[in-house]
Amino acid sequence: MNTFFTDRDGRIHAIIQEEFVRKAHLTLPDYYIEAIFDRHRRPWAPPEREVRGRGILVQTGDYEFYLAGDHVGLNFIRRPADPNNAGIAQLRARPMNQLNFLSVEEGHFEGEEWVTDFFRNGDEANFELYVNGGRAVRLRLNPAMGLSWQENSRRGAG
Repeated sequence: MNTFFTDRDGRIHAIIQEEFVRKAHLTLPDYYIEAIFDRHRRPWAPPEREVRGRGILVQTGDYEFYLAGDHVGLNFIRRPADPNNAGIAQLRARPMNQLNFLSVEEGHFEGEEWVTDFFRNGDEANFELYVNGGRAVRLRLNPAMGLSWQENSRRGAG
């Protein structure tokens, strides 16, 4: 069974943790997205609770996403420009290609309007994006972060 289910337009993705799965990967035109279901790394995951991670990810713009769910964290990694994906090993070189966030907002919708309840900052917004308890976040990726495959090659990292 798949961990990610995507709508026909490629903008809405359901994330479901299968039994014994700790990570899953989704390939989008510009990004790789890594879903992490390891509750032992999360300070917000109560140890007495064995809950499978799940969520829904909606892309509303080139650099804007909404995520709602429980016990799931996401990493956004710039996809290598190599058409053969020869640079996929970059997934392990986090500082070279991970996209940080311009903003991460916890909130909710009132009708069709997004209402921000809390702005995450520092460690709350750095590295992977996480949700729990059915909460929702809006994130805006920083397009200047993460190097393309060619840029890494020029710097001797590819």
